[in-house]
Amino acid sequence: MVPNPDQSTTKNEENLTFRPRIIKYQTSNKFCPNDLVYWHEPGGRSQPQGPFVIEEVPKPQTYNLCKEDKTPWRKEVPEDELRRAP
Repeated sequence: MVPNPDQSTTKNEENLTFRPRIIKYQTSNKFCPNDLVYWHEPGGRSQPQGPFVIEEVPKPQTYNLCKEDKTPWRKEVPEDELRRAP
């Protein structure tokens, strides 16, 4: 390949090497669909609410909750706000 004289590149631009990176993230979930959990409000000042049923896991460590009668309750609840019901 013959360089085009109209294109000017610096020596630094010619030596750049781009390397792909893999960003690690946690994919394991504490809970599965149909597990019973209590929801703790962030800040922890009130009593836990529930129990609720894990309806679905839309993305890692995030859950959609429903009441025990399968009525939807809250979507995309972070895992750190939930505790397993006994």
